[in-house]
Amino acid sequence: MSISLRGVLARALIVSALGFATACTSNTGPGQSADDGVVDFQTDSASYSLLLSSDRRWYTGTIAVTYTNRTADTVSFTNCQGATDVALEKLIDGVWTYVWAPVLPSCLSPAIAVAPGQERRWDIAVSAGYPGTNTAQQFSVNHISGVYRAIWRDAMIRSAGAASFIVAPEEHRVSNQFALNAPDP
Repeated sequence: MSISLRGVLARALIVSALGFATACTSNTGPGQSADDGVVDFQTDSASYSLLLSSDRRWYTGTIAVTYTNRTADTVSFTNCQGATDVALEKLIDGVWTYVWAPVLPSCLSPAIAVAPGQERRWDIAVSAGYPGTNTAQQFSVNHISGVYRAIWRDAMIRSAGAASFIVAPEEHRVSNQFALNAPDP
């Protein structure tokens, strides 16, 4: 499956814009979206707890998510050996704020394609240091606990007959809200 250069450039521009402009307020509960009450990415729990390392600098945990393709088109995820470009956003003062993403290897594996009505399960392996520690990836906020959602920045969609992929609309790339609990170091 090939992605046109124009599509790649458009994706990069859109992803960059999303990094600066992703903001949304919501009063919906876990497992619900503001639109139809159902989200495409559903976590297996409404609450997760991160473990703090013995040196009190590092957090680890796993968030299980099932994606159901509710679009009329196949949704494809770029990846490297199954690792996808997922990020965690925290709800801070009514605004979804980017606070964590995994370090991804630099390769391009065949796209993970999910046909309409089909499901795919992911385990998000959260591994990050506390801000200001000497670690490679960190949370960008000092208080980790709060309300979160996952967002896939690499979910691409191509309508029938289209020449290239586009980034799927945000409502097809975000999970339900969930609580993330972490002890302060």
